[in-house]
Amino acid sequence: MLCNPRTLTSYNIRKMILYGKAMNQKIENLLNVSLSATRKELENSESLSTGFNWRDDTWEIIVKYSGTLENIRKKYNVYIRELLYNYAIIVTDKNTIELISQETNIDYIEKPKSIYFQLERAKSAACANNVRAVNGNIVNRNASSMNDDIRNAYDGTYLSGKGVIVAVIDTGIDILSEEFRKSDGSTRILNIYDQTQQTEYSEEDINAYLNKAIVNKDNTYNGRSIQIPGADNTQHGTNVAVIACGRSGVAYEADIIAVKMGYSYNNQFPRTTSLMDAIDYVIRKAMEYEKPVAINISYGFNYGDHDGNTLLERYINDVAAGYKCSICIGSGNEADKAVHYGNIIKQGQTDTVEISVSEYEHSIDIQIWKYYWDVYRIMLAGPDGVQFNITGQGYINRFRILDTDIISLLGEPSPYNLYQEIYINLQPSKDYITPGIWKIIIYGESIRQGVYNIWLPSSQSLNTATGFVKPVPYDTITIPATATGCISVGAYNSYTGAYAAFSGRGKGVWNKDIRYTYNNEDNNAAVNYIDAGIKPDILAPGVDIKIRKQTAYETDIVSVTGTSYAVPFVTGGAALLMQWGIVMGNDRYMYGEKLKAYLRRGARPLGIEMYAAAPNPVTGYGRICIADSMPV
Repeated sequence: MLCNPRTLTSYNIRKMILYGKAMNQKIENLLNVSLSATRKELENSESLSTGFNWRDDTWEIIVKYSGTLENIRKKYNVYIRELLYNYAIIVTDKNTIELISQETNIDYIEKPKSIYFQLERAKSAACANNVRAVNGNIVNRNASSMNDDIRNAYDGTYLSGKGVIVAVIDTGIDILSEEFRKSDGSTRILNIYDQTQQTEYSEEDINAYLNKAIVNKDNTYNGRSIQIPGADNTQHGTNVAVIACGRSGVAYEADIIAVKMGYSYNNQFPRTTSLMDAIDYVIRKAMEYEKPVAINISYGFNYGDHDGNTLLERYINDVAAGYKCSICIGSGNEADKAVHYGNIIKQGQTDTVEISVSEYEHSIDIQIWKYYWDVYRIMLAGPDGVQFNITGQGYINRFRILDTDIISLLGEPSPYNLYQEIYINLQPSKDYITPGIWKIIIYGESIRQGVYNIWLPSSQSLNTATGFVKPVPYDTITIPATATGCISVGAYNSYTGAYAAFSGRGKGVWNKDIRYTYNNEDNNAAVNYIDAGIKPDILAPGVDIKIRKQTAYETDIVSVTGTSYAVPFVTGGAALLMQWGIVMGNDRYMYGEKLKAYLRRGARPLGIEMYAAAPNPVTGYGRICIADSMPV
């Protein structure tokens, strides 16, 4: 039975500001809230402030437009970075955003989001060692180790990625590593784009640096420090690149483009705008070189409906359909992190969702996504039991529970999304959010399908003890791996044959006991919720991956885990398929959805009875096997 809200104290009433600002429907919900936020609210919330430059009070925004942006350039004081396929990144002040949104050629505007590494605290498993080409035909060979391909110089026999570009968008790349060098010691890297320095380095630049850097181990030359292009301080990008295109990796003779991601003005994480800029750079370079490109992305985030409707996801879809490329993205490591809840309720039913908030939590975003045609009554209850109705569709509301300030928005569908978002931001009125059990109470008033999902921010931005009391591990693939045009990659343990518990899972339907059901026997009303576009697409080794770290001065082996390290197996595999198809002339259309189809067809069952039937939202179409994916 639905509980009645407790009577508000006079203190709470004075602190409530209802119907503060009507929502601009051409601007996404989160940007509407951010533009209405006070400076203190921005300071308290990383998600609200992402894209805001504290130095000059400007905002970075993502724009989808029609025609040209010349009218925007002439009328307003803005910086514009035009991307492919009528997307753009614009930097301007708050008031100008409102004016820009009123222009008829502006379709929609979003704010950037922080994106996070898909990182957890082998090549033979991917069947990459078994592939060679003889006169255009594929045959198998037995490889005794993952280095067998490396020890054979390219002779036109083995698929090696030659003639294809592998692009790694990450933390940079170690140009000193022998993994990215040719036999003569020169670099295999065509370009590095360092967003942190807004600097581009050519192959000639990199070779010039190499000739200087190898003089001294401490990267000095003639007594002066050398700025190493694309320096990778974390080694994450380097490790990813070793798997995808290193000399001990999959596509060991592919050309390489590396993008070192830039960071937000006010936090340590890159932004979605940086990712879109990186993709745009890679595609333009591939067009310039007239070569196909396999793009590796190991970033993700949770803000959105996880159904492909953000501008970033739409941009990825347009890019994937517009050039000879494959875009491989990790499914994320959120399945076991208590950051998602989903359920199906019927008319007249109530669901109480509990969220445990640990001590010292500074800010939390809660997103509820539902079909617009389903009508719910939604209330938020604090640890003290005080409840507030989330009301006022299209309006931003503010109220306080204990020491926590709440900003809420009951959104509307957008031109790009038929779902309705209910957004709730918790931030401290003093130092931290009030710890304890917070509740979201959902009552079905008028229900046709009754499916809803709730996401918290990425686990990397929360304390480990914060999360749903009864989380649901499905629908945990992070954005943008939810884009239909990409190849979404989950992780499994190639030593045991088991799927990795952390690996993001695709869409599910939940019965009354919060169990996943394939046949939806418990709730026929939601049968259409199982989407035909199964995610993840495929699994690759992602647990305890051994990577060779080799420079002019040392050789070492590191062990890494996470979907970050599953993706490059698929990226490298995509490069091999492109080499066979496009470069060798066997199939000029071996990219995009066609390449994805071949990878799905060649995937092998995981070997676990529970997930043997493919496709499913845990293992996708199975574990990658490059040899079986070859169309012969």
